[in-house]
Amino acid sequence: MTWTDEETDDSIVADTRNFYKLEKWTADGLHVDRLLFAGSNLDRAHSLFDGAVRRRPAGRYTIRQRARVLRQWPP
Repeated sequence: MTWTDEETDDSIVADTRNFYKLEKWTADGLHVDRLLFAGSNLDRAHSLFDGAVRRRPAGRYTIRQRARVLRQWPP
């Protein structure tokens, strides 16, 4: 069986499909500012997360799967 990497730009679809979401949060950390990635490939989410933190270390980022936070910046 071959697994394919799927992606979407719709947060609701991402939650329905149980995808990993890389999100940029507002400065106060209360709201998602932008969905940067939503897909089935966790390695890709981690790679994009690392790149986002390198480019803008003052930003707030999370990798989530529905409500479960897998990684966040700042830690």
